[in-house]
Amino acid sequence: MANVVEQQHQQRRSLHLVNYNAREVPQIQSIEVKCSLPQGQTVREVRVCTPDAEASQTLTFRAEGTAVSFVIPQVRTYSLVSVSW
Repeated sequence: MANVVEQQHQQRRSLHLVNYNAREVPQIQSIEVKCSLPQGQTVREVRVCTPDAEASQTLTFRAEGTAVSFVIPQVRTYSLVSVSW
C-alpha cells in the first residue's frame, strides 16, 4: 500500500510504502514510481528511508516534464521516499 503526503512548506512529497503481506512476501523489489510535481517545480533530490537500513539512500531519478520517475530498490516492511524540489 502507498500513501502520498505533500508538505508544501518543506517543498517535498512523501511517499509511504507499507508491505502488509511481509509474512508471505518478505520483500518487494524494483518498484517503479512516477510522481507528479507542483507546477513550475524541478526535482532536487529523491531519498528513501527504511528501518531495515542503517542510513537513508539517495535514489537516481529521471525528470519527465511535471513528473519524476525513480525505482525503489526494495520494501520489506516500511519505506518512506522523500521527493524534494
